[in-house]
Amino acid sequence: MALVQETLILVLLTFSTWCFSTSISTNSSTTTSLAKLPNATTAKPKRLVTKLIHQRSVHHPHYNQSETAKERIELDIQHSIARVTYLHARIEDHSSASGTLAYETLVFETSDEGSIQIPNIEFGCGRDIVYNNDPGYNGILGLNNAPMSLASQIGHKFSYCIGSLADKSSNYNQLILGEGADLEGYPTHFQALRGMYYITMEGISIGEKRLDIAPATFEIKENGAGGVIIDTGSTLTYLPDDVQNLLYKEVRNILGGSFRKVIIETYPWLYCYLGVVSRDLVGFPVVTFHFAQGADLALDTGSFFEQLTDSVFCMAIGPVSATGLDNRSSVIGLLAQQSYNVGYDLVNQIVYFQRIDCQLLSG
Repeated sequence: MALVQETLILVLLTFSTWCFSTSISTNSSTTTSLAKLPNATTAKPKRLVTKLIHQRSVHHPHYNQSETAKERIELDIQHSIARVTYLHARIEDHSSASGTLAYETLVFETSDEGSIQIPNIEFGCGRDIVYNNDPGYNGILGLNNAPMSLASQIGHKFSYCIGSLADKSSNYNQLILGEGADLEGYPTHFQALRGMYYITMEGISIGEKRLDIAPATFEIKENGAGGVIIDTGSTLTYLPDDVQNLLYKEVRNILGGSFRKVIIETYPWLYCYLGVVSRDLVGFPVVTFHFAQGADLALDTGSFFEQLTDSVFCMAIGPVSATGLDNRSSVIGLLAQQSYNVGYDLVNQIVYFQRIDCQLLSG
């Protein structure tokens, strides 16, 4: 079968569908005539490959050349807090949406200049989405395990590879849908709850040092609080306050007195220092998130820190309390997943972490 390719432009990647089960005001069905599409075949593709273009990229149609690093990170924080707030609303069952539910035939071009059509794809157009206060995007690509999600409708497997978000010219970030998704690397089981993927986090290390974190810290509580969600709608990662403080103390011990702390008045919970990540943090130990079954997610300095200005860098880890909500579910965001291909097997409920240069998968 020919490799199916299509460019998909997303302002923010996010793997969760809006919940239409609460309130749907209209139902409709539309179909595109197949006779108007020459050389088209109708089938579910085994491997649907799409490019992912982040808003920081020069390839994005709304790329802002004049945007400063500080403005970019402030937007990251705003989007991330809005995203985590929405996720917590889902957990507490306070989110809802109303809109139009429809069926459509999706058409994609193939590498041999043909096309392939996928009929009767269900999708929704939301008009009133409670707890969605993020103006940074106007749509959600649903990739959870619900029947309505695009991942479930195409093949129950998907993978995405995210390179360095700081590389504005990179054109190798990609999403693969279908049975041909790249499921390689170290596996760990996930639990799908309320349209979100929870993974079992067992600890955190900085270099060879395992931090002293109680095993129950990341467990899902009986009331639905707690647990660790892997997500890409949030750029930053959010951990329980005591864990974030523990991380900061270890970072401070490693940096010693060589760096001067900087207070960001708008976001006092950000831990920032004077310096340049690429120049001053050479040799800083890798921060590793440990998961069940021996899977790890290793964060180098480009994933653990962000350059706020030309002379200030900050930890890209925030406390869950920064969202202003009582719920304490942790969220692993997009920055932490840089330089990884992350694959999902929705049938067997397994997620795979493969550290790799995304360019190697783009052929």
